[in-house]
Amino acid sequence: MKRLLIPLSATVLLACAAQQTKEQSLVNRAIDAMGGPDRLAALQSVYVRGTAKQWEPEQSDMPGGEARFANDSSYEIWQDRARRASRADIERRFAYPTPRTFRFTEIVMPDAGYVLGVDSGSRN
Repeated sequence: MKRLLIPLSATVLLACAAQQTKEQSLVNRAIDAMGGPDRLAALQSVYVRGTAKQWEPEQSDMPGGEARFANDSSYEIWQDRARRASRADIERRFAYPTPRTFRFTEIVMPDAGYVLGVDSGSRN
């Protein structure tokens, strides 16, 4: 019985690992749309600019109520893949609990990292 169970288990595990999931398929399609894995691997620098809005779901006026708007943010990120370094400039404009703005820069290198500016309320 044990001799039959081990090969059967191995076959089932291999069959599960061989099938591609929906998520993997979407990622593969996105990579192909950007020129394929070789083209992505050849990238030397990346620039991203975006915005985000954040809400506090646990801070509503009543249990299960509408989430309270906390802040909106804007960011710019530069990456130099050859040097393995990145810089992110972030600005967070808070509306809750008190209006305030945090502007800071995160610099990351292979052997060091640094935050320039105020990135939290406890440092004011």
